Amino acid sequence: MTKRLLTCLIIISLIVTIALNLKNDKETNFQASLPPKTVSLPKKMRTRVTPEPLPKAPLVPTNSQTPKNYIPATNASQELIDEQTKIVAEGYGSFPAVDLKNMTPHKQHVLDALKAPHKNSGVVSIVGKREKFDLSRYQQAPSYYLDTVEAGRAFDSIQAGDGVTPITRIGSGFQETEQNKPITLTAKGSPEMPVSFTVFDGGQFQNGLSFITVQADSSGYASVEFTATAGVINQTRIKAASPVNSQTVNWKVLVHLPKEISKNNN
Repeated sequence: MTKRLLTCLIIISLIVTIALNLKNDKETNFQASLPPKTVSLPKKMRTRVTPEPLPKAPLVPTNSQTPKNYIPATNASQELIDEQTKIVAEGYGSFPAVDLKNMTPHKQHVLDALKAPHKNSGVVSIVGKREKFDLSRYQQAPSYYLDTVEAGRAFDSIQAGDGVTPITRIGSGFQETEQNKPITLTAKGSPEMPVSFTVFDGGQFQNGLSFITVQADSSGYASVEFTATAGVINQTRIKAASPVNSQTVNWKVLVHLPKEISKNNN
């Protein structure tokens, strides 16, 4: 009897020991899964860290010729300030007005459109509604299209497909010039068909406007004369398209100051 009792006590002791070990393991694993506690210091021991102020940019020297509304770039040298001052004085940022003394059909078309802009939104705005190209009408009277202009025509092309000729750019898409020095840009479309050009960042074509429509020659070549007027510097973008050709063509024109102005800055 005594032996049986001892055996039962030993078995019960083992069961209790195993149960306690399992409980401790679970608690340990649970504590390990918890995020670490943040120790909060007493208010007296807390210190506020103030970030160091950023160093101030050095003041840029100016002279009596610097325009009042000119704000030079940080750390700009006096040489750069003088150059930019000269650019401002010579008209950078200020485009010349359209010359209405030497009228062209395109200028007249724009003037007429301005009298009723709500009916001619394609003429007064590049995103306005444009008149759809009528090939039959053009073949009978090309002037209906050639004597009118709309800035958005430079985006008007047809979908590529069998029998459709894509417009192509003649020469490099990157050109360089000086203010008021004309350059010639040429695209090839279809013979005798219209090609429209638009400049987006200042300058004008031979019609005195920033957009123009011309007729291609018997070989399909269409050329325009572009002039970067006063106020145009660095890069200006030009696009061309034809309503009977697929795709569009683009140019980027780098515009420099006239040489006499550049010499004065040296």
